[in-house]
Amino acid sequence: MEDNGLEGGKANIKASSSRRPVFRLALTGGPCAGKTSALNRITDRLELEGFQVVRVPETATIVLGGGLSPQRLSQGRQTAWQTHFIRTMIMLEDNFVQLAAVEHEDELRASSPHPPPPLVLICDRGTMARTHLS
Repeated sequence: MEDNGLEGGKANIKASSSRRPVFRLALTGGPCAGKTSALNRITDRLELEGFQVVRVPETATIVLGGGLSPQRLSQGRQTAWQTHFIRTMIMLEDNFVQLAAVEHEDELRASSPHPPPPLVLICDRGTMARTHLS
């Protein structure tokens, strides 16, 4: 359904009888590198250009903020933890796209004379930005 390829990869979602392009971007960088500032500027610019922008929060903030941490695990169990962590990232990204598809379907049913705008999914340190977790 979606292309999990490189930054800016294009994908399509089946929504009712119409398709619209979906673009994925991943913001990378360490703490205080300016990701949030860049996210806000990119969002503002893309919305001015007519895109619908959906921002996927950083998975580590959600998981670690929920009290989970691989640091308490043995080395052997950390691999299993990281596997589930990556699955959580993918699930979040895919579900954000699906939620946007539901909105798109609703707009189609409203018989708007204008097609819904292309979707840009911006992932704060998304799966496209990682080949492994450390």
